[in-house]
Amino acid sequence: MFEYIVDDNAGNNNGKIDPGETVDIIVTLKNNGDLTAENIDGIISSTSGYLTIVNPTANFGTLAQGQSGQGTYTVTADALTPNGEQVEIDLDVTANSGTYTNAFVMIFVIGQVPVLIIDLDENHNSGPTLLAAMEEVEVTAEYMTSFPSELLMYTSVFVCLGIFSDNHVLTASEGQALADYLNNGGSLYMEGGDTWYYDNQTAVHPMFNIQGLSDGGSDLSNILGQSGTFTEGMSFGYAGDNSWIDHISPVSPAVTIFANQSPAYNCAVAHDATTYKTIGASFEFGGLVDGTSPSTKAELINEILDFFDVPIIPVELVSFAANLNEGIVELSWVTATETNNMGFEVERSKDKTGFVKIGFVSGNGTTTELKHYSYLDSTIVENEKYAYRLKQIDFDGSSSYSKAVEVNISGPTEFALYQNFPNPFNPVTIINYSLPLKSQVDLVVYNTLGEKIIQLVNGEKEAGSYSVELNATDLPSGVYFYRIQAGSPSTGSGQSFVETKKMVLLR
Repeated sequence: MFEYIVDDNAGNNNGKIDPGETVDIIVTLKNNGDLTAENIDGIISSTSGYLTIVNPTANFGTLAQGQSGQGTYTVTADALTPNGEQVEIDLDVTANSGTYTNAFVMIFVIGQVPVLIIDLDENHNSGPTLLAAMEEVEVTAEYMTSFPSELLMYTSVFVCLGIFSDNHVLTASEGQALADYLNNGGSLYMEGGDTWYYDNQTAVHPMFNIQGLSDGGSDLSNILGQSGTFTEGMSFGYAGDNSWIDHISPVSPAVTIFANQSPAYNCAVAHDATTYKTIGASFEFGGLVDGTSPSTKAELINEILDFFDVPIIPVELVSFAANLNEGIVELSWVTATETNNMGFEVERSKDKTGFVKIGFVSGNGTTTELKHYSYLDSTIVENEKYAYRLKQIDFDGSSSYSKAVEVNISGPTEFALYQNFPNPFNPVTIINYSLPLKSQVDLVVYNTLGEKIIQLVNGEKEAGSYSVELNATDLPSGVYFYRIQAGSPSTGSGQSFVETKKMVLLR
């Protein structure tokens, strides 16, 4: 037996590989043979140019007949990987000193496309309307009038079958393809006036938990959202095709989300099967008539996508990292897309609960290009553990938070004077230095003639890392030097440290 799952708890935790994400692939092997498999090793490889294998080897131990073992591999998807890119990873397994070998193939889709609309209705009454609603809530969707060869590259699928006599009857092979998609964790919306009662049922129909009650007439009127569901408070008029509309009923744990007002009958059912989700309707989405909020097609799509766990992300953050470099924490992050992005507040905490704002970085408004950002934090103390997060803010004031990243700040082990930043500067810059032990410190700024301009530090300091701000408002543009003398015979260490660095003031 051979199984594998993606563990991306360190990423967006959606159980998939996304662009820019580093994930663990956990492989389970079961010995179904007649002999004990000793010292099982597995090596993975891939020819994909979008995938970097960080950890290619794992040992599954020794497995007796019927026993299972796990191995963990680590891979990184390039941030520029196109959504929907399918990659293959080969797993070569050896055991019993090479006398047993086997090969497996793992297939992954990186960065699923959020929505696929399959418009099989001969009138195409709903497909274009669905597409327009997706665009209004700024979710990427692909539109097709036939089945694609691969459904797994999509987070959710919307199938439009239409209303008699211009409807499409789902074939057995199409139904099986949709059932396979759901069994792989997909989310499916399907609408059709005859598909629930009158038409032949396929493999996918029972997965909606819908019971077809009767083949109705031209009886759709007002369509009402149901209390206790995500459609509560919604009400739509109906102006779409209206012939032989199936009356349906939910099979628990599925629930009714829309009912026709007069005559009263259920016309849409939602089902959360834990491993997949479905919505089945007997009316056309394109026939809904907008009312006042929350009764608009865009708001309904927003609720459906939320039920399907399709992310509606104004800013798609593909990476966020923190690194310690010469006493400064360097934060860096990358976005794949941005919509109305005003910018990012940078927040810091010592306990991952009491976050405070330490800076702001402006965003790029609306863009579909990859954007790189950075922020430098010099106000840190050694022997502390810091957590950082980003608060992304839209121009309308709405916001969302990134996951936190952590950095351990260890105490200095040697004397050091770091390059000021920014450099060149105008008129303020920061100078950092480190002391491995208690020392007398003299930090002075000189001009190019060797004249002392400013005394920044003159006194005894405990071991640690320090930041000093230089405000050069009263100085002319030019080149300057800063020099540190640290260490003192009074410490008994016999150590001393002298270093000079250059900086440039530009106005």
